[in-house]
Amino acid sequence: MGESADPCRRGLLWTYWITVCIPQAITLGETVPFGQYLFLILVEIGWLVSTTGVAFIFSRFRGVLSSQRVVPVVFKIFALTFVYFAVSMAWDSVRFFAG
Repeated sequence: MGESADPCRRGLLWTYWITVCIPQAITLGETVPFGQYLFLILVEIGWLVSTTGVAFIFSRFRGVLSSQRVVPVVFKIFALTFVYFAVSMAWDSVRFFAG
């Protein structure tokens, strides 16, 4: 079936959608007429634009990104970016719950 059939990956996506996106859509629906549908449309447009943009960027720089010397650097940049976001979110959570 492929990688997209992995239930763990689908589970994470559904958990995010149910716990974050749906409450935001409901809140927007209470504020703006048909806001929940507007939210869904905007999320889908954003998803399409970002996926298309990333695919375009990677297609343009495929030769550079496939280089044996560049791959570890790109990996480290992405890893450090994720570490930054994880630490930032953990710090914000500590500050929030500490009062």
